[in-house]
Amino acid sequence: MTSARTRTPRRCLALAALALAALAAPVALAQGKKETIYFVGIASPADPFHGVIARGAEQAGKDLGVHVVYIFPDKVTLTDYNAKIEQAIAAQPQGIVILGIDEKGSRPLAQRARELGIRLGFNPAPPVKDKPLRTPDDLYVSRVGSDEYSAGRAAAERLLTEKVKGKVVCGIQIPGDLTLSTRCQGVSERLKEAGIKTAIIEIANEPGQAAELLATYLRANPDTGAVITLGGPPNAGAREARKAAKRPDLLLGGFDMDAATLQSIVDKDMLFTVDQQPFWRGYIPVLGITHHLRYGLQQANYFLSGPSIVDAANARAALKLSRDGVR
Repeated sequence: MTSARTRTPRRCLALAALALAALAAPVALAQGKKETIYFVGIASPADPFHGVIARGAEQAGKDLGVHVVYIFPDKVTLTDYNAKIEQAIAAQPQGIVILGIDEKGSRPLAQRARELGIRLGFNPAPPVKDKPLRTPDDLYVSRVGSDEYSAGRAAAERLLTEKVKGKVVCGIQIPGDLTLSTRCQGVSERLKEAGIKTAIIEIANEPGQAAELLATYLRANPDTGAVITLGGPPNAGAREARKAAKRPDLLLGGFDMDAATLQSIVDKDMLFTVDQQPFWRGYIPVLGITHHLRYGLQQANYFLSGPSIVDAANARAALKLSRDGVR
């Protein structure tokens, strides 16, 4: 009995030691060589919207002890963007985050990266109606973004609560950008259900040019009751176009947040903007890749950072955070 009692604690200690070793393994990995994740952005961090994405990725790197490298092309074309993905692959990082200007067009590079053992994240996430759960053969361990189709429908719904009259214009500032066209699709289809027509037109991603194009359209189409623009610069252009066309009755809704857009909502110059929380679009893919590398964790579904409506009820609170560079 004495011998048995002596061995039992030893066995317990041995098992405890093994358990502690197993628990310590991920920690040892986390404290080992610093992981590097390349974040292939679309625009410079100086851009109001993409700068928030970049800051989110940077903050995730600081919080997790990961080296995050943000790179971006000079021009937003598939050729230029894929060249940046090539640059990221050549650096042999542990992870790469890709922003989807054309997922199919970048897929061969994504496949090559995975064959080299690089873990991948992707922006944006697919609409919930299309993919409620992650498919097991997905190349990407993380997909993060707003449900852009639902975002468009939410914008249309907000106009309907204002009893919009006449035609609605949805302006696309980067032709061929799937995110923008999906937003306008959501706007158009929801308004069609209510018997309201939507005109989807091309404008510019620069406030002055967007204002000129929209003002010209408004003068030629006086039956227009509202304009939806899809980002900070065209949001500003829409505000100027309303003045130039002398249409104080025109309803204005926007997408994305910057200080000027939020201030215009506080000042009742715009009704609302649709937020996709870009800080999370930078932060969460870095988190997802890092936790997958260290602990084998995997998202079961895709992470939706939006949409949410920011209007007069909450714009003032969001404005301070926007000035701080996180909203």
